Amino acid sequence: MERRQMHRCWARVKTTFEGFHRYPDAPENVAFLRALHRHMFAVTVWIEQFHESRDVEYITFQRWLRAELPAVPFPEHASCEDMAYAIAERISDRLPGRKLRVEVAEDDENGALIEFGGSAETQLHPVP
Repeated sequence: MERRQMHRCWARVKTTFEGFHRYPDAPENVAFLRALHRHMFAVTVWIEQFHESRDVEYITFQRWLRAELPAVPFPEHASCEDMAYAIAERISDRLPGRKLRVEVAEDDENGALIEFGGSAETQLHPVP
C-alpha cells in the first residue's frame, strides 16, 4: 500500500474510573456540589503518533492507562481540569515529547478537554 503524506496522526483511547470529589466553591444554584459525591469519570486521551504504523498501540496504551489511574493521587477537591493535568503528567513521563489531548468528563456528560504541546518545554503547559 502506498503511503500518503502524513499531516498529523493520533491514537485515541477511552476508559472510565469511579471517583469522588467535591466543588468547595460551587455557586449557590449548585450548592449540592460542595458535598463529596460520586461519578464515573470518563477519560479520553488523544496521543500523537510519530508515524502511521501505530507506534502507540491502542490496546496496550489503554491497558496501561487503566492500570495507572488508580495510582494517580486525585485530591477530593480535584476538578476535571486537575484530573486531566495529572493524567497528562503520567502519560508524559511514560511517553515524553508527544502532543496530548486529555478529556475528563463526569458521568460522560460534562467535563474538560485540555491540550498539551509536545516539546520538552511545553508538553505540560496547556496550548493557548
